[in-house]
Amino acid sequence: MALPIKNGVGNGNLMGVSNNHRAYTLSVTQTEDQQATDNGLSYNLNTGIISISGAADSAMMYFKNNESQAVVIDAIAIGSVIFKAAVRLLMTC
Repeated sequence: MALPIKNGVGNGNLMGVSNNHRAYTLSVTQTEDQQATDNGLSYNLNTGIISISGAADSAMMYFKNNESQAVVIDAIAIGSVIFKAAVRLLMTC
């Protein structure tokens, strides 16, 4: 015996099913960073141009999460003057 699936909001609508026995549905999907933005938990961290000189290690940015909620990092972009010069050289060849 088939069990009807109702919509759950009390108006008695039943779920539609195709001839191939597939349910008609509507869904909305979001990435984790889109959800964080909607919840006001999205941040964009930037620096100005950083000159790194010498042979010693240099820190460009330090980020530490002291909160109990996890941090989701969507992207990290790194640029340098040397890299830009190399790209320009490749584009002219």
